[in-house]
Amino acid sequence: MLTPAVLRFNRDVIGAKWGVLAEILGGEPDVVMAELSASIGLPSGLDAMGVTEAMMERVAGEALKDHCHGTNPRLASREEYLDLLHQSR
Repeated sequence: MLTPAVLRFNRDVIGAKWGVLAEILGGEPDVVMAELSASIGLPSGLDAMGVTEAMMERVAGEALKDHCHGTNPRLASREEYLDLLHQSR
């Protein structure tokens, strides 16, 4: 659900890895992942899963405490996490 938005968020800092992913996947990584999700029947977004704005607000704050936060190629702020969630609606 979040992978396309996260890929776009990290694109500028992963450099040539974006091109490697594009070559492996046969297209732009964010687009390919969104198409894959749709093709296997995943919900169309967070809204389709019943995720509310209040839930997104909480998740955006809690994401800063997650171990993945510190290991992501680009550190995100609470507001950026919230934006990623909104992009994934």
